[in-house]
Amino acid sequence: MGPRRRAQRGHLCGPVGAVSGGASVTAVERQPAFAPGERVRVVTVDVGPYKRPPEYAEDAVGTVKGVHGTYATTADGEESYLYSVRFDGKRLWDDPDANRSVRVDLWEGCLAGVDG
Repeated sequence: MGPRRRAQRGHLCGPVGAVSGGASVTAVERQPAFAPGERVRVVTVDVGPYKRPPEYAEDAVGTVKGVHGTYATTADGEESYLYSVRFDGKRLWDDPDANRSVRVDLWEGCLAGVDG
């Protein structure tokens, strides 16, 4: 399953296909802000209906598990990295099952680094 198909699945920081013609993988010169293994916090962003994190993940801390690449996410071709972030279910929903986890695909603008 390639990055585009995975990106269109559902738990995104907005739907990838919202841009006219759909999203496309792009190449950018800058490196991703986060690497696999780094801890990140989901930040609340107010940039319209298509680039927001799911409510259950807002302000949650998770671990980057992968970088899908960059995608043109707006009509003017703005590019953003898309990350797969793993969250412990217990921290999201006070779930007593410590083995439960959730992966959410999130845009770089929806994430902030966590110290320590």
